[in-house]
Amino acid sequence: MDEDEKDFVTIAHISDLHFTKDNIDASCYSKLINDLKKGTGLERPDIIVITGDIFEKEEIKDDSYQKIVDMLKNFSIAAQRNDKHPTVPVFIVPGNHDLRVKGVYNKDDTFLKLLSKLPFKILRAYVKSKYAKKYTKRFAKEEEAIKAFNKVFKQDKNIFKIETEKLPKHDILIGCFNSNRTNNDYEFAKGVVLSSDFDNFDNYLGKIYDKKERLKYKKIALLHHHPMPIYLSETSENVIESYQSSFLILSNSATFMRRMLKNSITLILHGHKHFSGFSKASFPVDPSFKTRRTVAVISAASVNPEEATLSYNIIRYYNSGKVTLEIREATGEDGFSPKSGEPIEIFTHAEARQNTFIECMDVFDTISDNTSIFYTIEQPSGDMIVKIKHEEIVTHKEERCKVITQEITSTNDLLAEQYEIINNENRVVCEYFYDELKDKKPTCKIKYSYTLAKGYKPLTYEHLYTLPNAFSFSREEKKWDIITKETKKNKNYRRDKELKESILVDISKNQGYKNLYLHVKFPQGFEPTIFDVMVKDKNKNKINRDEQEYCKLRLSHFKESNTVTLFVDNALIDHEYAVEWKLPKAKSENKSSKSRKIVKKLLDLRDNSKKLKQHGYRIETELLKKLRDDILEYINNINSEEYTKHDKQDIFDLSIFVFNEDFSKYQYVIRYCIHGMSRYYPIKNQIDIAHGHHVVGVAAKHKVPAWIIPVDNKKIENRHISKHIVNKMCRESLDTNFYAMIAIPLFFPINSKNLIGIVELASCSKNTVLSYIKDSSNDDKTATNMSLLQDLLHGDFLKGLCKTITGCPKLTCDSCTEYIKSTLTT
Repeated sequence: MDEDEKDFVTIAHISDLHFTKDNIDASCYSKLINDLKKGTGLERPDIIVITGDIFEKEEIKDDSYQKIVDMLKNFSIAAQRNDKHPTVPVFIVPGNHDLRVKGVYNKDDTFLKLLSKLPFKILRAYVKSKYAKKYTKRFAKEEEAIKAFNKVFKQDKNIFKIETEKLPKHDILIGCFNSNRTNNDYEFAKGVVLSSDFDNFDNYLGKIYDKKERLKYKKIALLHHHPMPIYLSETSENVIESYQSSFLILSNSATFMRRMLKNSITLILHGHKHFSGFSKASFPVDPSFKTRRTVAVISAASVNPEEATLSYNIIRYYNSGKVTLEIREATGEDGFSPKSGEPIEIFTHAEARQNTFIECMDVFDTISDNTSIFYTIEQPSGDMIVKIKHEEIVTHKEERCKVITQEITSTNDLLAEQYEIINNENRVVCEYFYDELKDKKPTCKIKYSYTLAKGYKPLTYEHLYTLPNAFSFSREEKKWDIITKETKKNKNYRRDKELKESILVDISKNQGYKNLYLHVKFPQGFEPTIFDVMVKDKNKNKINRDEQEYCKLRLSHFKESNTVTLFVDNALIDHEYAVEWKLPKAKSENKSSKSRKIVKKLLDLRDNSKKLKQHGYRIETELLKKLRDDILEYINNINSEEYTKHDKQDIFDLSIFVFNEDFSKYQYVIRYCIHGMSRYYPIKNQIDIAHGHHVVGVAAKHKVPAWIIPVDNKKIENRHISKHIVNKMCRESLDTNFYAMIAIPLFFPINSKNLIGIVELASCSKNTVLSYIKDSSNDDKTATNMSLLQDLLHGDFLKGLCKTITGCPKLTCDSCTEYIKSTLTT
């Protein structure tokens, strides 16, 4: 399996090797190396962990000691994928045999004689007193023995890891605990982890200051003694005699489990009992006992030639938190093979995601018990009305939750309309504002100021807003949206690309959701097909397939109400949840004969680049010139007396754009300035063809005039025009190829095959004729303060188009205006 495609870490869990000077060359060890080398199933291990008892009780000479170290290095080398692959780390924690002598509890003093026969010379610091006639003298040497053990494996830090360490490459953190401590004179094999070791682990995690960064690490704890009973072990003949069991368990196991839960460790690996198995338990993590976290403890058996059955574990720890266990047993000459067919699921995805959500509680600013989001899509505009109801919002943070900002980004570059807050008990103060351009895409934000802190009464409220022109209703219509974005990025549109629409919820640290309900209400008559769920991990920028499959089971389609519902419990942080549906093909539309004539004129522009060559500019130039002159005449007649008072530096730019299907791009056809720029054009009324001038195609898609934001990949040729813009913000925006514009679609494209033509008026001046296009309520900040989506159907400007489109001789004709309205909105 390609390493980049893996969504899990493979861990080889080995324990209780019990090397001696006589068994170092035993075949079981070479078989283990071969098994690691060939890979278990699909992959070789990424990490090897050994949970104690590497050495047996007998003295090992220096040459044998080096053989053991080399043997352990061979474990790492065997797991390497290739010469270029980094060394596979081997994490080691000591067992009681590594620091002491087996047969700990004896009534006579024979064990004292064994104290001088330590595993190898470097450990002889274990007992320096003469045979340690008193037990307490032996205990005083524990620290020296531990240091001696650690010194052995610190010789090669690139391979051996004996302390807690994180591996960013695998997003995993492994905590190493020495459980071979003693609290009294007799329980030598009964382990304990000292408080100082817990504190050291806490301090290590404390160095990762950002709690959110900690979330990305899968966390495992290693120790030798078992902190929970392995119930099947008491019936197994392979386990150390039952009368010794009381001496083997971790004496402060409750403290150990509590400290692990505190640090969000839910997977613990150990050895000691020479038995492969696992236990799971659910522990409360809050005083109310409502929140519970599941912990799994996995034990590895022995790989020791003296044992009847030899085995080790392969653990796969998935990015989603799912964990599987494969026990590989020695099978004669064949080496090792799986004990059972399929790996055992230690943590299902459902259990893992619940543990993850609990871990995130301290990261989320607030957590909502129930959040329902209702999306209502309107036809024909494609507007989306969003109603969100939050119930029982709380925070687990001590400090008061003052300000939370929710960012709403429209897929079509239009911002949301004004919101409405309902039933907030005066505890939610909202500010709605437009953010600075983010990647040249307008973003609106709602800033919530909460009266909420740990222990406060939960908060419930609703809010309502609209995202205009958010959806397409056919594959053809959606195609041009994609073309606009991809050509703007200099990408080629793939004709075979599946055309879909979707709604998306982004889970950030601002808000956690215990129960999240997404309801999408489609208009009657609209029949989307094949609903699906997409879940993306934003940190890894890839699909979380386990979470996606989990959510698919919670997606429902109700045909009678034409509604789709998705239920997500314990929504994962830094994930995007999207409900997708395929779009149907556009239905044919019957147009009136009068409309067909208008469309025919506009269709003449469709293949303008070819026809301009064929007809020497005659057909197109006449039509475009007439259109331009009619609009220009109208503009000149709008209160010309007032207009003459405008600043001479005002810029008023008239542009006509045509979309060319052959090139899959917008073509800049005419650019004309009525005032202030004419001196920059050598020929007045020049018709300029500039291929590849891109604009955002909002007006192409929808039938109502709208403000749009054109973003041009090319630099504006006349850079000096920026000095004529009065407003500083607009002037700076112009320098980054951004300026405000009104777009009037002359006619909605038949079957959405082409954007036939757009007339665009642009101005960033302080006082321009834009003041006259809108109602009289506009002030002199019109150019910067107008709503991004402003319906101009009732404005005077529309009347100026009637003579061009309908041929009516009147300058302002209400009947023509009504006709144009119906044409644009039908």
